[in-house]
Amino acid sequence: MLLSLSFPLLNHGKSDDHNRKENPNCPPPPSPPPIKKRSFSLVLLLALLILVVLATFSYEQHSMFVVEGYVPTRRRISHVFASSSSSSAVNSNNMTIDWPSVCANYYNHTNNGSAPIPHHEEEEEPNILNMPWYDIVINVGASMFFILGAGLMSGFTLGLLSIDTMQLDILKSTGTEKERKYAARLAPILKRHHLLLVTLLLWNALCVECLPLFLDKLVPEWAAILLGITFVLLFGEVIPQSVISRYGMAIGGTLYWLVWFLIGLAFVIAYPISKLLDWMLGSDHGTLYKRTELKELVNIHSKAHDPNFHLTEHEAKILGGALEFARIPVSQILTKFENVFMLDFDSQLDVDTMTSIWQAGHSRIPVFKGDKNNVVGLLYVKDLILVNPDECVPISTILTFYGREVLKVFPDTYCDEMLKTFKSGRTHIAIVQEPRESETGGDPYYAIVGIVSLEDIIEEIIKDEIVDETDIYVDNTNQSKINRPQNSTSLLLKLERTNRLTPKQVVAVGSYLWKSMATFRLLPEEYLHRLLGKCAVVDVKKSSSDEELLLIEKNKECDYFALVFSGKLEAVFCEEKFTSEMGPWSFIGERALTRETFIPDYDVRIVKDVTFVKITKKDFIEIISQVFIQENSFFLPKDMEWMNPILNNMNKHQNSNVKISASHVTHKSSDNLNKTPEPENTPVDDTDIELDHVIPQKKRFFKKYSKFKDDLNEEDDIV
Repeated sequence: MLLSLSFPLLNHGKSDDHNRKENPNCPPPPSPPPIKKRSFSLVLLLALLILVVLATFSYEQHSMFVVEGYVPTRRRISHVFASSSSSSAVNSNNMTIDWPSVCANYYNHTNNGSAPIPHHEEEEEPNILNMPWYDIVINVGASMFFILGAGLMSGFTLGLLSIDTMQLDILKSTGTEKERKYAARLAPILKRHHLLLVTLLLWNALCVECLPLFLDKLVPEWAAILLGITFVLLFGEVIPQSVISRYGMAIGGTLYWLVWFLIGLAFVIAYPISKLLDWMLGSDHGTLYKRTELKELVNIHSKAHDPNFHLTEHEAKILGGALEFARIPVSQILTKFENVFMLDFDSQLDVDTMTSIWQAGHSRIPVFKGDKNNVVGLLYVKDLILVNPDECVPISTILTFYGREVLKVFPDTYCDEMLKTFKSGRTHIAIVQEPRESETGGDPYYAIVGIVSLEDIIEEIIKDEIVDETDIYVDNTNQSKINRPQNSTSLLLKLERTNRLTPKQVVAVGSYLWKSMATFRLLPEEYLHRLLGKCAVVDVKKSSSDEELLLIEKNKECDYFALVFSGKLEAVFCEEKFTSEMGPWSFIGERALTRETFIPDYDVRIVKDVTFVKITKKDFIEIISQVFIQENSFFLPKDMEWMNPILNNMNKHQNSNVKISASHVTHKSSDNLNKTPEPENTPVDDTDIELDHVIPQKKRFFKKYSKFKDDLNEEDDIV
């Protein structure tokens, strides 16, 4: 009982004091008694118990009259008054007692006097065979009742008091229907912890003390001792405590009415004692755990084999991270200042800047002005979706227009505070800065240590790195690079700038091509300018990591023509590696436009950054077709006879199709150039048409061209 009373004191100190130190933000429990008051009360209780035991022992061993032997006091008194009545010690007339005579007789009937004490016959040992049957039934039934009662009280003491009130609160919310019902029934009982404890101990002591009274009437003393020890140990302690402690919730939830009944019967005695214990030891608040204990509890569950209690390794890491991240400062998870990608406030959003932003792969970029420690804004990449790189918009204009907030924090800011700030919607990135002394003796200043983002906080919670498709490093702290397959060195993946020619450049380039190449002299000036206006101006940046960047590759089909504006190229011919350098205003791939298939037998590699005009075969065919439609006198050269099968195929489709409406023709024409009224249909013999010698009528060729355009569009869709 003493251990049962002292346990709440130890448990209370552990659950309240330590958890308040671990988590100062948690709501404080009811104030426990001061430690000095509790210690003094415990010492006082122990002293009272020791005093009662010593007084009882002293009373049994010492008597003022008994020196040798032992004579029950009741028998001595009866002999004294019996002798006094015979010697007229008591006067019957006035009912007065002659106390001197009584004391003399008492002295003579003790061992200190000379008169012997009359000996009565010793009582015979009880014999169950000589007892009436109803006495046997009463004594046996009473003995069994008290044994079972002691066992039930002992089982309730261990089974009910071992149920944590915190566990009941959890089961009331998350348990099954039966568990919720049992928890709701037991919660009011276990809430009065000391009242339940005193009640159960009181009834247990009563049952144990009453048992020998009935066993003595059935068997001799030695047998009563053996039976009492056996029955109390087996049926009053071991079995009940083993069963009820394992199924305490179910048994207690079922017999809760019996517990209330016992509390009601012993309420007069148990309630004052329980209040005294509450005052001395404080009330019970359930078992609470520190952060380290909770983390270890999670680890234990991760090692459990029962699927009902098992936690996966990933779940255990997340729970452990959630318990730890609130005590981790941002200085441990930030991206260092030297690894931060930043932009200058005075720079412009041209193609080079936009390309560097795309290559960095960040969604938010700090912008500094003058000194890098002077961060004046944040550039959100999504704000650049409508910005044209050709316009070279200043970054300052974007910052002024959107006005993104810059959040600055100190390195000792905890991650839970940062998470609250990020959740508020103000921003998802913060600049970490710290005050430093000026090396020149000037005023202190704030130096940027690094940046921290919402992704860093989430990674700290889940204890794992989040790597998306644009990340360059796995870990921003250790700067370990992602092992991704390297980009191909083909030209299409190395294009960094694609622009169009200005009107003045179109005129100049058209004049140069018309004078230099017979292929482009086939086109009237208007159509040549129209072709150049559609062509792309490509910039290729050659970095030191590119071993060999090819503009044209040997034995691979080429379908475009290139006119070099700037840069340096090198053509490698034959197996002997004969080389020829090419500079500005040199051109490559003329036969790619005039031949059906052009497979070069040489390589053209980029030596320095190059800018060139790219004219594709598809664009060239379209502009040639437009000339056929609009012009009345136009002949294809013989090196373009590869177009004859395509045009003949268009003729066959034309004969099998119905008349095409003007709206349909307009829909099929990508550049919508042919808006003039169609001439009347004139029958023409298809077999007499030779494209190199005969000029087809406009309407008929227009329909053939429309069909040809459809075929090209279908081929593009398939590709």
